[in-house]
Amino acid sequence: MNKKIIFIIVFIWLLLLNFVNLYNYFIFEQINKYYDDWKYDLSYKNFSQRKDVISVFNSSNSLYKLKKYEEALKSYLSLKNIDFPYKNILFYNIWNTYYRIWEQQKSNAKKYWYYEKALGYYDKSLWEKYTKDAKNNYDFVKSK
Repeated sequence: MNKKIIFIIVFIWLLLLNFVNLYNYFIFEQINKYYDDWKYDLSYKNFSQRKDVISVFNSSNSLYKLKKYEEALKSYLSLKNIDFPYKNILFYNIWNTYYRIWEQQKSNAKKYWYYEKALGYYDKSLWEKYTKDAKNNYDFVKSK
């Protein structure tokens, strides 16, 4: 093949790749807008169809906002062993989800188990990155 044909093929391939990336960006932004507009059901529906780590995390957040804490927890926990850039936020969200489930428990044994899990993930959150908000929440839960 001559160099012009190779150049044209590579150029077209790069254009297509950029188009796909741009399309994905706009789709992702639309889904984020659902979340920002408190349309958590639409946000979850769309994020859950995507399999990248950020989408799984965002679909978990949508489930949490929909008060589907058990489902959110399962989804968050699926990310805990993956290299994820926002590990401290992930652990913080797991902690909050365990706490919400703890609030709903009737059995003292289950309450204690969820309470201990919540505190454990709080510690992981602070080890990843200390935030005053996380520390204040921890102190609040410890007072219960």
